Amino acid sequence: MTARTRIGTAVVLAGLALGGCTAADPPSPPATTAASRPAAPALLQQVVARTMAAKTSRFTTTSRLAAASPRDAAVWHGAFDYAGQRGWWDAQPHRTGTPGSVRRTLRIGRAVYHATLADRPARPGAPATVSGRWLKVELPAGRGELLGNSGEPTMALELLRDAARDVTTSGRAELRGVATTRYGVVLDMDRYATTLGSDGRDMLRGFQVAGTLPAEVWVDAQGRLRRLHLRLGMTFKEPAGGTTPRSVTDFTTELYDFGVPVQVTPPPADQVCSGPDC
Repeated sequence: MTARTRIGTAVVLAGLALGGCTAADPPSPPATTAASRPAAPALLQQVVARTMAAKTSRFTTTSRLAAASPRDAAVWHGAFDYAGQRGWWDAQPHRTGTPGSVRRTLRIGRAVYHATLADRPARPGAPATVSGRWLKVELPAGRGELLGNSGEPTMALELLRDAARDVTTSGRAELRGVATTRYGVVLDMDRYATTLGSDGRDMLRGFQVAGTLPAEVWVDAQGRLRRLHLRLGMTFKEPAGGTTPRSVTDFTTELYDFGVPVQVTPPPADQVCSGPDC
C-alpha cells in the first residue's frame, strides 16, 4: 500500500470516526442518543456550542502520515454554514504545490455533489470548469450523516462533543493573527465507539483504533474552536492479506473568518448523475 493510498484511507477513517455511521445500521447494539451519551467536559461543550452559534466559517483540514513530508498531505479548503448544513470545499492534490486535479464538493442539506475540476482554480472556491459531470450522493438521515465527507469541520466538533474526556491548559498561541488558548485534550475512542452504529464500531476495531489518544485544541477569546490537532494511529489491511506496520496520521482542522457568507447552489440538473451510471 502506497503512502498516498494510506493518506486517503486515513481520511476515510477520520470521516467515519468523526462523523458516525449510517442510519441503516442494525439496531443491536444501539448507538447512544444525545441525551444518554457521556457528557464532554463543560469547557468543550461550550466551545462546540459557541462555534456553532457563529453560524458560518471558513476552514482548512489537513491529513498526512506523520512520517511523510509536510508536502505530502491531503488538504481541503472551504466554507460551511453550520445552521443551514451547507457548504463547499476543494480537495487539493496530495502533494501540495504540484500539478494535479482538484476535487470540489458541494453540500446542501443531505445532498452532496462531487466533481473533478478541469483546471486548478485561482483560489479555493473560485469559479471553475468541471471535468465531466457532478456525482450526487444523498446522505442518510440521523447520526453519522457526514460519512464520507471527511473535510467537513462539523466532524471536529462532534469528536470534541462525544469523545473528549480530560482537558488541561497548555499555553497560548496566535493563529492567523488571533490570540488563542491551547488545551491538551484526552479523547476516549472506546467511549466514542458507543455513540456509533455497528459499521462505525467495526471500522474502528478493524483499524485497531481504541483506548485514548491525546489531542490539542486552540480556543479564541469568544470561546470558539480555532484548531483541532490529533495523531491517529492505525493499522491498514493489505489487499493481498496481512497488515501494514502501524502508522500514525496527523489530522488538523482549522476554523477562521467566522460569519463569512456561504453561498452554495446545486449544479444544473443536466450536469448531475447518480447511482451506478456514474
